Amino acid sequence: GYGHFAVFVGIAAVGVGAELLIDVAGEPAGVERVAGEPVAGGSEGSAGPGPAVFAGGLAAFLAGATLLSFANLGFKFHPLARILTSLRAALGAGVIVLAWLWNLSPLAFVASAALGMVAVSVVHTVLVARVERTRLPAAAGGAPR
Repeated sequence: GYGHFAVFVGIAAVGVGAELLIDVAGEPAGVERVAGEPVAGGSEGSAGPGPAVFAGGLAAFLAGATLLSFANLGFKFHPLARILTSLRAALGAGVIVLAWLWNLSPLAFVASAALGMVAVSVVHTVLVARVERTRLPAAAGGAPR
């Protein structure tokens, strides 16, 4: 049940981070936000806490989703789960590194994270389908394909 907490906190943090990034996206270069208010003369490319909140939320979501996947498998580490766990960890770490370096526009940052999530979702769907194909014939008494 505690895995759900990380998932829900992650979703909320991604929403807040996205809102902060939207606020920054419309501002000209050289404007920094302090306590939510724009201040002239900020460092160029400064995005405030938006990237960190967004990346931290996405990492929390991915960690919670991984924990829930293991719970659904009875905490047995299926060989295909290693691939998915590695991809989720790489995406979480990659988004945190992008937030730390902050060389992207807010749109490019969010688009990169979204493309990573789509890739992880596609791999997850393919791996689950592969596991189910091997599990169903074995349960019916037939040989796995």
